This record gives sequence, C-alpha cells and structure tokens, in this order.
Amino acid sequence: MSWGIFWGWALACSTHYSAKGLVFQPTSTLESESAPLSLGTSEGDVFRLHLGEDAVYFQHLLGCGAEMTGARLGNHLWVDSWMITDAGDGSAPFLGVLKEKYGVLVLHDINTDTEIELVLSHTDVNLWSFVHQPILVTGIVIGHHQVQVMSVKLLTTDS
Repeated sequence: MSWGIFWGWALACSTHYSAKGLVFQPTSTLESESAPLSLGTSEGDVFRLHLGEDAVYFQHLLGCGAEMTGARLGNHLWVDSWMITDAGDGSAPFLGVLKEKYGVLVLHDINTDTEIELVLSHTDVNLWSFVHQPILVTGIVIGHHQVQVMSVKLLTTDS
C-alpha cells in the first residue's frame, strides 16, 4: 500500500510543469471564439491549454506572453496558475478589474497582487466607462503604485 502512495505522489509531481511563451489560437478566430488556445514556447514546444474559468480572458490576450504552471500530460497543460509577462508589444502589462476608489481609478494587478492608481494624463480613453470590468493596461510607472496609462485593452465583450 505504501508503494502505491509513493508512486502516485511521484507521478503527480512529475506531471507538474511550468511553461513560458506566446498565447495563440491555432485555428482561425473567424470559426469560433471558443476555439482551443495554445502556448508556444521559444524551445518550439506547443501546449494545448486547459484554462477553466479563466479562458474567457485569454480570448482577448492572443499574442501576449504568458507563464503558465499546471499539470502536463503530453502536449496538454491544465493550468493552475498563470501570469501575463508581455502585453504583445514587449511591455510588461498590468492586468485586473478596474475599480473606482475615492474618485480615483485603481486596478488590483493580478500579476503583482498590488493595487495601482491609474493616471490618465496621456490617453484619450474614457476608462470610467470600464469600471468593474477586466482590463489590461500598459504604461509607465511614475510613482509609488501609480501608472501613467499609455494603452488599454478590454478583456470582455460586455460594454
């Protein structure tokens, strides 16, 4: 019985995998928004992603760099945790649900687990209409937990 537990534990640990690469959709996006997503690594590996409830965000994150960790079996990766490392233009993004707090727009960044104040002095995007929606922001850090917004990508089709 103890050998069965040992081999079960060894198999579970050996399937835990971390991959870093580009999120893409191998089939045309015209066919279906629910088409499977994949992660292509710099080593040439391609993993079919199983994202669970987070899959709705990744339909809007095609072309972004990501680091995914989860259970691997062959070329399939069941994702437990993830982080967006590249907004698709080479910059490190901030990702989360936009909120209004004391008259200021803030974003609780999923990647860093911090709350960031968004400064809108260099963008013409009306972020106030996106409050309570998930967004991806690129910008310049200008102070303690302050980001000057340069671009915004809405991560939902709800408007």
